Amino acid sequence: MRLTLYKDHEIWMFDDAAQGIECEPFVDGSTELIDYILEEFGFPTVGEPVVVEFGLERTHPDMVEIRKLKDTGDDWALYEYKDRQGALCPVTLLYLGSHPERFYARPVPADATGPGATPA
Repeated sequence: MRLTLYKDHEIWMFDDAAQGIECEPFVDGSTELIDYILEEFGFPTVGEPVVVEFGLERTHPDMVEIRKLKDTGDDWALYEYKDRQGALCPVTLLYLGSHPERFYARPVPADATGPGATPA
């Protein structure tokens, strides 16, 4: 699955017309977690949108594993990659079905095509 992320006022966000989502922000440490992963992969953290591929299985060898630390109530959960933490909100349930114990993600070039690719 892929989503195109963009920054607005220093916060990563995404739109998904198919789900009726517009300007959904990554908050509570998630923007910083995304920045950290992008920096590891050599992607810019400002300017252009970035496509993030994610799922419950590692479908590409360079996908990073993001682990759940705990459920925090009201369908929110706290996740960690290395020493960075970020919360995921109930919107996660639309894409992953639950707050899984782990999921995998990687940034791909914004002009990438393929299943689930969304336009930048």
